[in-house]
Amino acid sequence: MRKSTLAPRAITTYLESQSHCHIRRQADLGLPLSTAHVGQLRCLRYAQKRHFLGITSWKGKGSDGTNVDRETGIKQMNELVVAIKNQLRPPPPYILARAFKSFVESRLAHPDFLTLEQLRFLYATIEHLVIKFWDGNGVVKAALQPSTLENALVFLAASRWENDAHETMIKLSTFIYEALCRRIAEEGGVGESGTPDVPAIQSYISILSASRSTDNALKILEEHWDTCLEEYGVQPWADVLGGYIAESNPEMLNITLKKMEARGLATTATVREPLRSFFGREGRPGLTRAVFDRALAKEGEPSIAITKAAINLAIREQAISWARELLASLPQQGCTPQCLDMVLLVDAAAGYDAKHVCNKLQDLLVSKPKLRESITIETINGLMEFALSSSRYSDVEIYAGLSEQYDLRKDANTYMLLMCSRLQSGDIQGTVIIYEKLDNETTNEDIDPTLLNRLIRNLCFAHSQNFDYDIILCLVDRLLDSSKGTIEAPTVAALCTSMLEQHDTAGVADLLEHVGGSFGLKDQEVVKQPLVSYIRDLSEPSERAWEMYELLVKMFPSTGVELRTEIMKVFFDRGRSDYACLVFGHMRAEDLGGRRPTKQTYIACLQGIADSSDEENLKMVHNMLKMDMQIKLDTQLMNALMLAYASCGQSDSAMEYFREILHSEEGPSEQSLLIFFRTCETHYEGRKEAQDMIKRLNDLGIQVDRKIYTGFIAALGCQGDLQGALSALRSMYPRTGEKPDAVTIATLYSCLPVPLLKVQAEEWAKATFPDLWKEVETMEYTENPEGMRSYKIDRTINCSLNSPQSILSRTQSSNVAWGKVPTEGDQDSSTIQHSRHLDIHELTSILLVTRRLLDFLARFKMTHESVWYSRPRTYGKGSRQCRVCAHRAGLIRKYGLNVCRQCFREKANDIGFVKYR
Repeated sequence: MRKSTLAPRAITTYLESQSHCHIRRQADLGLPLSTAHVGQLRCLRYAQKRHFLGITSWKGKGSDGTNVDRETGIKQMNELVVAIKNQLRPPPPYILARAFKSFVESRLAHPDFLTLEQLRFLYATIEHLVIKFWDGNGVVKAALQPSTLENALVFLAASRWENDAHETMIKLSTFIYEALCRRIAEEGGVGESGTPDVPAIQSYISILSASRSTDNALKILEEHWDTCLEEYGVQPWADVLGGYIAESNPEMLNITLKKMEARGLATTATVREPLRSFFGREGRPGLTRAVFDRALAKEGEPSIAITKAAINLAIREQAISWARELLASLPQQGCTPQCLDMVLLVDAAAGYDAKHVCNKLQDLLVSKPKLRESITIETINGLMEFALSSSRYSDVEIYAGLSEQYDLRKDANTYMLLMCSRLQSGDIQGTVIIYEKLDNETTNEDIDPTLLNRLIRNLCFAHSQNFDYDIILCLVDRLLDSSKGTIEAPTVAALCTSMLEQHDTAGVADLLEHVGGSFGLKDQEVVKQPLVSYIRDLSEPSERAWEMYELLVKMFPSTGVELRTEIMKVFFDRGRSDYACLVFGHMRAEDLGGRRPTKQTYIACLQGIADSSDEENLKMVHNMLKMDMQIKLDTQLMNALMLAYASCGQSDSAMEYFREILHSEEGPSEQSLLIFFRTCETHYEGRKEAQDMIKRLNDLGIQVDRKIYTGFIAALGCQGDLQGALSALRSMYPRTGEKPDAVTIATLYSCLPVPLLKVQAEEWAKATFPDLWKEVETMEYTENPEGMRSYKIDRTINCSLNSPQSILSRTQSSNVAWGKVPTEGDQDSSTIQHSRHLDIHELTSILLVTRRLLDFLARFKMTHESVWYSRPRTYGKGSRQCRVCAHRAGLIRKYGLNVCRQCFREKANDIGFVKYR
């Protein structure tokens, strides 16, 4: 992976505000955190300077350049992956060992988000060192010491990673753990029979649980419980419970609880209370209820907190009947100070409006005055949030009024719920009023990050000229200043979209430089979308689109070749072949296969160069192709080269590539012939080349379609051979089985270079095809200063279509006559001399022979008497019979002809040989 060019201080400041995998799970499960873990959860505040819809500088405390380089060692490990893939010499082991050790040490001090590529680099490096240099010395030995391997497991457990990286994380952690056990066993160190220290085992269990491999984590836990883990109590079991909760596996959750009961752990509140986090997130109600019934109600009644969390989930999933059952199971059916909010929420979820809920609350307070003390602003916020999720905006206002009725002070979440409600209902001014109150009466620590992210997105999507976008920036300040602040990927995407609509590309760049590096691959796709959409928008200036592309590859270097190829095509569509070829050059400079250009990328680039006639960049791309050892030339790629050279005015070079196509194993395709006739339009011998080709195809019995034959007519027209083109039009039906249409005639008319020829063609068409000419006159056209018309006809040639040998399958008959050309009257096969069945490969060989004869005639002016005659060969390589008549005597093998003297003499004049005089 390329080393990051982001500002280290800014990114470090932001990333230090993010909680990490196992630490976050402990906090969610209600487990106590150590002092070291609490320090990792602290967030530094930002001093932000901004202009209109732009964030110019975010600087955190301690920005004195002391932060570590978070990409330490990645470059060297990347070189190893590339070397293994390309079967090259890998970097020296001491370089890899130092890179691995440095990366572990830097991430141990500053745990961070791990991408899938980074995990693959780590796995390839440690595997390479362990397998090939296990007994190494120096820095290699230090990298494979138990202390380094234990630190690797600890930092992996303290990190977060992408959901797609679970399998790679399991492979990496298991390999490190096994290497650690092996090293300890050899040295006779900690534990018995190679057992690692407790932090390493706990970290390994935490990694497996977080990677959806909880069964293996439970196995490791039980294996080491009696020997070393028993004194640590419920902490390792909490990781396993969290893993089964993440996997939504109620059966194994129940089994794990039974095993904990057998050890005297399952009845403790420390274990039962964390399970409420399972009910605090969205899921399937049926599965959730199974977990609740089977896992929590085994011994004694579930706690009120767990039941309330289950009621919240049931309401969110619209399982109202289950919610009512849970509510009935609470003491006094929930009419207690601890459960009053659940009673009101269940009524609201059952479809009752805000007035009914308020009346019920009043009745409960009359019957049980002690409930008055249990009403808090959180109760009001819960009702407001449910009404907002149900799009009941009027109910949100009514619930908000309860705070004044019961003398409750509104907190930040109350104001934000009101802002979201008014914003979604279209009340922009009301939203601004609420924001002013939020800014004056609340602090950053009172804000719910999820709700604030939602509010920022809603503000970004509210298009109004009277709306002050500085409000969005102030809310972003609040989110990042909060110790709980975590800016979400959809929020960043919404901010980028709003800034790009205001053409604030500098603000987008500054925003992504500070927060873009903390997202996984899936979140990166969300953040990249506004930039990609801006690049695709052809109404935006190309210079700004190029800025967004540079920002895209800088912030997201893992962008794949498919998206980069699409962006390259967009710049070709913009008419900026220089930018498009720079995009191609960036792909060519990449080391990883997923970012390097493929054959289709080369074809797309060459086709774009052909459309723009960019001769300078054609040379550059062609040189890159020559030096790319991973790309093999085939018919499709040579078609693209041929088209590019022909479009850039180098028809001779295009013809050379057509000869290479003829000499290749694949042979020409339909696109090859289309490009060949396109090349004949500007070649100095294009008329003769086109006529020879169409004659050879006819002699071989290969039937061409309308598109190829129209290309032949266009080639004659561009060469000024009007009579030949008209003759070809008249013989189009016998040769192709299709009659001329308006497009064929319009193509010929547009290709004629002289006004006089256009007049003659128009007169002929009016007399011969009057209906078609009337249709031609209805087509759109352009005129040059001399008044010459050219009809707008799509003559685009797509080099990526069709199989290489599809043209050879269009034979008029399985029996090809070489004594004479078959006509419509020759139906009896007995009248055809020297006829035999030819397959596709033989047809290709015959076509190659004919092409070679013409090549050598043009180059050396070879005469009849200069051909070497040889006897048939019995041994060794080479043909043993005539390619035409299968005769085995008097073969002419020079220049690869492989025909007998009789066939050669009968067809010498036809194929261009001149007898010596």
